[in-house]
Amino acid sequence: NGQVLDTFSGLLGQLAEGMRRGADLRLSAAADAGDAAFRTSRFEEAMANYRRAVEEVPSDDRSRYLLACLLLNEGKTDEAVAEFQ
Repeated sequence: NGQVLDTFSGLLGQLAEGMRRGADLRLSAAADAGDAAFRTSRFEEAMANYRRAVEEVPSDDRSRYLLACLLLNEGKTDEAVAEFQ
């Protein structure tokens, strides 16, 4: 879980930098819920929310990436690869 948390922390840093530069980084409610669940180590809940975020906004690469990372962490390699494609 440490590697996934490190990845997530790095992404949050990138998002914060983008916000400082004025990028439009609005997230869906499902993505926000996924982030909140992730921060408190509720990974199954985070996965469910990131799945919903990707269903709602298929171009949400950030949620797709985080979902794939969580799937990899759970040993669900085939599902993770499918998210990366």
